[in-house]
Amino acid sequence: MQEIDRKLLSFRDNLERKCLSDAEKNAYFALYARILKADQMPEAELIDRAKRIKPLVRLDKHGTSRCYGEPEPGDRLVFVKPTDIRESYLFNFEKKHIVMPVKLEDLEEVARFTCYHRYGGYYGFFRPGVDEVLSQIPPGVDLDQVSAFEIHVDSLSSGEVFDAILNRHVTTVILYKITHGLPRRIARQKVNCDDQKY
Repeated sequence: MQEIDRKLLSFRDNLERKCLSDAEKNAYFALYARILKADQMPEAELIDRAKRIKPLVRLDKHGTSRCYGEPEPGDRLVFVKPTDIRESYLFNFEKKHIVMPVKLEDLEEVARFTCYHRYGGYYGFFRPGVDEVLSQIPPGVDLDQVSAFEIHVDSLSSGEVFDAILNRHVTTVILYKITHGLPRRIARQKVNCDDQKY
């Protein structure tokens, strides 16, 4: 039996102990299967996506990063220095991580989707990775139209964005097309993955 099948069987057993309707259990099972399948994306495909689709961080008018709440006047989106795509680029974010801003008028929203993120050691640690976003982009999205993404959460309280059944944090990812494509400086960034640069 493959690892993914073992995880699905274990998840199904855990679901049976939950006070959920059959429809809810089936929906959770299908969702978990989709997440596990995304986690199995071949590294070469993940790296290819990471070369073409870059994370953006939203800054408020004071330059503080924020991934919650509605956009406000004075907000800006910035490209950041690359981190390992399997680690969080938002955790301990500082201004020194900023590479360059992107003009908001050059961004066109392509799609939004719900994304599910592992956490670091304790569910209260919100540490979304680029790999999770890139592997979970829905199949119907034209990747040739996507150059960047932004992660958005509904609350600063990790308990409010944590799904205990899935054992994952839940975010909304906004995919963007950039009018003239990725700036050359950003397109040339190396992709870091498991201590390798591509």
